Amino acid sequence: TFQVGDMYVFDKYEGGINNKMDLQMFPFDTDNLELTFWNPTAALLDGTKIVARKSDYRLLTMGDGAGVTGEDDMDIAEWAFVGTSTRYLKSPPGNDDASRDTFQIRISITRNTQFYVYKVLSPLLLITVLNLLVFWVPIADLADRLAHITTLFLSAFALLYVVAADLPKLKKQPLIDKVIFTTIMMLAVTAVHAVECFHLL
Repeated sequence: TFQVGDMYVFDKYEGGINNKMDLQMFPFDTDNLELTFWNPTAALLDGTKIVARKSDYRLLTMGDGAGVTGEDDMDIAEWAFVGTSTRYLKSPPGNDDASRDTFQIRISITRNTQFYVYKVLSPLLLITVLNLLVFWVPIADLADRLAHITTLFLSAFALLYVVAADLPKLKKQPLIDKVIFTTIMMLAVTAVHAVECFHLL
């Protein structure tokens, strides 16, 4: 209930977020989206003038008026909502010898990894396990051993061709690229090892 003399001011904000992300742990990366609101009207530090100093901030979203509390407010298919945190702070004084009200909202999200686990990482793991079965093939059967390894090698490249559009293209290799590279190198090393063991018979 509003008391006599109280005044409530509601401001509506619309906009987008330009957020620089760290993808080195892709697809197991997390991110924090920070929204910072500040009061354009300043209060002088010497106490002679107080302008629009707020002590209570409430974040309302379009619809039922509830705050940012769950996945219904985060319509990003590739990300899962973790939680939010808020803090109120007074920014350091500027050239106008004043401090400004600053309200910051941090939205924590984490990437949904199901697609990458089932479509990329699990097949690569199976390829690696199947590659180890070559050590149960007699060393003298070089053709069979190389055929087994070559089939897995082609399967790995076919998989990468299918999912290439869903992988980030960065200067530095993210985690998933390191897994892919390690799998391919293990196949290559196994092929070289098979040939070397055959010639040592």
